[in-house]
Amino acid sequence: MLTGNIVINGIDDKQLRTLLTVKIEHEGSLIFSPNQLQPLPQPQRPGQPQPQPQNHEQLYNNAIVIWNSEAGLKAVKELLYVLTEKAPAEKAA
Repeated sequence: MLTGNIVINGIDDKQLRTLLTVKIEHEGSLIFSPNQLQPLPQPQRPGQPQPQPQNHEQLYNNAIVIWNSEAGLKAVKELLYVLTEKAPAEKAA
């Protein structure tokens, strides 16, 4: 039986949505618990007033994905492919 886990750091809200979608599509062979996510603190400059975030996207660490079968491993491969795939506009640049 193929089992394992991976920890993904620095994911944004869009990538988190992708991770949740893959988890839902592969329920039973892929385990992800969002309550383990750790929001990254926002950088602050000393002595400067904290600006109000506008359309700010949160980043997260500690997204732990666990698989317990070959189907789960395939789902993780799919997830990593989607998370690392560049948008068409970025490829042309």
